Parts: sequence; C-alpha cells; structure tokens
Amino acid sequence: MEIKIGNSAEYLIISCTEIGETKAGDNDFYKVKLQLHINGITTGISAYVMIGELSQFQKDLSKLYDTLKHSFVFASIEDNVELRFTPNATGQIEIKGFVRNSEYTASVDFTIETDQSYLPSTIKQLKEVLTAVESKN
Repeated sequence: MEIKIGNSAEYLIISCTEIGETKAGDNDFYKVKLQLHINGITTGISAYVMIGELSQFQKDLSKLYDTLKHSFVFASIEDNVELRFTPNATGQIEIKGFVRNSEYTASVDFTIETDQSYLPSTIKQLKEVLTAVESKN
C-alpha cells in the first residue's frame, strides 16, 4: 500500500508494505519506505511510523482540504519524516519537509508546491491504509 503526497511531478511516496499484515494499535510501529521524487533526486529511505501518526495525518489533511486554511505538521516520533503543510488563499499548498534514514546519517530537505486537487487521492490512500490496519484488529 502506498500514500502519495505532492503533485504529478514532485512527490513523496510512503510505501507501507507491512501494514495490514499483523494486528496493530495506534502506538505500534511499522516499517515504511520513504521515496522522494523531486528535481531529479530520488530517495529510498527505510523509516518507522506509528498508526496513530498516520491517523492524525489523515484527519489534518482532511481538515486542510475542507477549509484550505489549516496549516499543520506531520512528523514521525522517530524523526524520519517531517512535512509542514501551509495553504494560501488561491488553493496552493506548500509542503516543506525532510526525510531522514533510521541511522540518522543522511537526510534530504525539500519543498513541494501543489494544490488542493491532489489531496483527495492522498486522503483516500491514507484511509485505505488505516482500514487495512483496522481489519486485522
């Protein structure tokens, strides 16, 4: 399962291969792969996220889509990924963030400009991941 964040040319994919395979709670960690594709740079970083973090991300992203006024930060407790979402009055959304490997030896800072038309797909993918987790519980 994948969660794609950004636009068609510049994006971050969170690949959640372990999610849905075992029973999990909000505080359980899952190994994911962070694949950043931006300006000719591609990453493949292994990281860990909690189900509760993904659940809050889906709520915040839905609120941003509904209001176009909600700024928020999605960050993993393990400090492998941080995404700051900031909307403007014209429906554009700036995503500033970083991805970092689990060993904390390499990181990439980035900015992605996108708009609200890309959010429904990301929200749907987040819901699918969370539904897969709930189906095992």
